[in-house]
Amino acid sequence: MKIDKIHTGQSIVDYALEMAIWANQVAYGQIGDINAVLVRLEKQIAAIVNELELDDLSKINKKTLTRLLSDMRNAEAAALSQQLTEAVANIGQMTDAIALAEVAVIHKLTARKIKQLAEPFRVALNTPIAAVGEMLDGFVEGLESTVHARLERTIRIGIAKQWTLQETVRAMRDDFDLIKRRDVEAVVQTACHHAFETARTAIYKANNIDQVQCVVTLDSRACKNCAALGGLVVDIKKAPRYPLHPRCRCVTIPWLPELEEYDEGATRASSEGYVNANVSSFEWYKRHSDGWLNDTFGATIATVIK
Repeated sequence: MKIDKIHTGQSIVDYALEMAIWANQVAYGQIGDINAVLVRLEKQIAAIVNELELDDLSKINKKTLTRLLSDMRNAEAAALSQQLTEAVANIGQMTDAIALAEVAVIHKLTARKIKQLAEPFRVALNTPIAAVGEMLDGFVEGLESTVHARLERTIRIGIAKQWTLQETVRAMRDDFDLIKRRDVEAVVQTACHHAFETARTAIYKANNIDQVQCVVTLDSRACKNCAALGGLVVDIKKAPRYPLHPRCRCVTIPWLPELEEYDEGATRASSEGYVNANVSSFEWYKRHSDGWLNDTFGATIATVIK
């Protein structure tokens, strides 16, 4: 990510979105590492279940069940604890790098003397994630508990339904697929975005930047609540604390007089090509057909937009 790329004609909106994409790439790297651990853990858990040597789970006694759940918990902790701690550390490195880039960009574009934060990631760690109300490190490291809760629930369902060990292992395989596809992605992406956006907002506040603009990705995936904010300029004290929901992709950008020259003729990306940098979400949506709006938002919201 080169600061020299910033020039008249490239909007600050696009630059902020580029940094958000970079944060998301870091997230996907961590997701890949965690999922690789889950692949190995899945095999360990299958071996633990198969060692029971029962015709079906209904024949398991309380003592054996307690031992089974304990063995599973120990395997999960051994596999995941260090990896999740490393994921938090890597998100921290990404956050500190983005904070440095943010300071350099604002300085380049405005010629202001911009003060850097001493510990950008510390701000993110000490601020609850608006989307979930949890602290970042606990939110990421809580994936270990999520894995155990899902697998334990499957074991108890297997007991109630008298599953064979093979049926139980197959159900657990489905659990792992769901965890990798939904839980891990949602948690890590949300944590990365929280760290990215919280650090940048803290830099604005530290440098007396009083207003920000809400930027929403222009495509059909943006949620209705986020879309309603797209393009608005708000006091930083009243600005939305992105991410507003898991996997939220919205960002804020500083609203400064010095940046106006970069908006003249500048464009920003959308799912259908480049558009004027200052177009609001609703202006962009209103350009689409009734059919597209109905498919994306439903008839009621589509009518409101039109």
